[in-house]
This record gives sequence, C-alpha cells and structure tokens, in this order.
Amino acid sequence: MKHELAIAHRVCAAASKNAAGFPDKFEMVKRNARSLFDALRGIRTRIFVFLDGCPDEYEAFFRDLAKDYPDIEMDVEKADRAGNHATFAWQLSVLADRTDAPFVYLSEDDYIYRPGAFRAMLEVLRQPWADFATPLDHPDRYNRSTVEPARTELRVAGDCHWRRAPTTCLTFLAKREAFLGSLARLRAYSDGAEDSVVWLGITKEGLFSPSVLSRSVAALFRRVLLRRSVWYGHLLPLMAWAKHNVRLFFTPRFSLWSPVPSLAVHCCSTSVPPDCGWILGQIPEADVAALLAAGEKYLREGRDSPIGD
Repeated sequence: MKHELAIAHRVCAAASKNAAGFPDKFEMVKRNARSLFDALRGIRTRIFVFLDGCPDEYEAFFRDLAKDYPDIEMDVEKADRAGNHATFAWQLSVLADRTDAPFVYLSEDDYIYRPGAFRAMLEVLRQPWADFATPLDHPDRYNRSTVEPARTELRVAGDCHWRRAPTTCLTFLAKREAFLGSLARLRAYSDGAEDSVVWLGITKEGLFSPSVLSRSVAALFRRVLLRRSVWYGHLLPLMAWAKHNVRLFFTPRFSLWSPVPSLAVHCCSTSVPPDCGWILGQIPEADVAALLAAGEKYLREGRDSPIGD
C-alpha cells in the first residue's frame, strides 16, 4: 500500500511534570491514541509506535487498536527508558530512512485530536506557501511567552484559518522535502537545545530583525549584568543564534503554520489552547475541568512570568 502519511509516535509510561487533565497515564495514552487513529480514518498511513519503558499492556493495546483501522499499517518498537532526547532522535531517523511518504508527522502521547484534524493539516501543507504545520493554537501566541513575530500572517486553507508561527512543540506535520532540509537543525533538540530554539533555527522568525535582536541583547544585559528580571521570549533570539550560529546564513528558511482554532489539545499545563471546548465529548468532564483550569492558569501566568522573579 502506498502511504500518503508516515507517523513516528512515541509513548512513555512516565507522566510529564507538566501533565494536566489525566490522573492515570495509561488511560491518557489510550484515549489520546484512539483520537489519533480516529482522526486518521480514510488516510493511507504508516505509523511507527515507539514504546519507551512501557509495560506489556501498552503494546497489546496498540496492536488491538490497529485492527479496527484498515487504512493504517503499524509497526511497534520498544526500549527500556531511553528518554525524551533519544526517542526524538529515533523519530527523526525512522521518518528520514524508513519511509518515502510525501508527508511525515512526529507525535507524542499526550495529544487529543479533533475529528478531521489530519485532513485539515494535510490540506494546508498542499499549499505552496506552507512547509510545516502544528495541530495546536499555542497559548504562547496569547501571553507573549515566546518570540513575538514582527507581523501576524493569516491564511485560509480548506475550512481552517492558519496563522504563521515562529515556534511550536515537538509534535508537527511536515512536507518531506522540508523535513529533510531541516533535519540537522531538528537534531539540535537531542543535543540539548530547547524546542523553541530548534524552531527558530528553522523559521528564522525575527532572527535578522534589528529591533528584535536589539531587544534581545538589552534583555541579556539586564539579566546578566544588572541581575534584573526579563521576559523569556526576549532571550530566545540570542539563544537561537548561539545554537545555530553561522549556519543560519546558509540554511533555507521554512514556514510553520498554526490553526485557529486548535485542531488538538496538548494535555500539558503549558500548552492548553484557549478554545478547546470540543474535547467535552471525548474525555470525562472531570478531566476536562482539570485540563482547562491548567490552561487558563498558564494563560494568566505561565512562562510569561519574568525570569528572575
């Protein structure tokens, strides 16, 4: 079967320190995996599932789940607590070397998907102006906790609005050509770079703007020499230059697009999107309440709190 989409999906039995909305990790993995597979219905997909430090019941669950989805071909691999950086490196390797699908998707186990999410993301990446897409409408866009773009560009693809974004998390869709063209920069995460720094090396948003860079230098001066608090997002451009250095002059720039409203919910207190009431039909109301409360708290406070306070 010729696959339109290839996915590297990593699963860890341990809960994230910022996990929100689910008291039991295995229950979260199961619910989120069902929403992932449901959102893939009708799309010819090959999915590689990587179980990191997971008990046997995780593998049994995924193999039983895949039986109900004839369009999905699944492989399962296991490791003994390889860790976040190693499993991300595995995702990059698998999608670069073991598939020729025109679109590739890196996914984590703590996302709930809106029905039709993948059709919407594939539609935007069929446009000549789009290279990468995230399923999230990031709260970072609303509380200025990461880089503030010089301009906000909004476009329409299919039934969804898409906003150009400077950064995202480590769950994203890519055109194969853009993915391979960014592979070296994506590997910076496994070398210790933050995800926002990795993405700035790919989108280059603000990295050649005199006003953005001068603000970043001023923030560094206030933090290091004057010991004053600064906004985290103001430091990111300099962190990106420090990590990617002169390669920024010689590597292609790719565009990243974020949906409005969100096509997924990240079950993490720092990534809950502002408009995600559609999850009410997918998970218990108590879990929804905990998830939304965590997201609202982050929108008010979160990483927008000054560094140094």
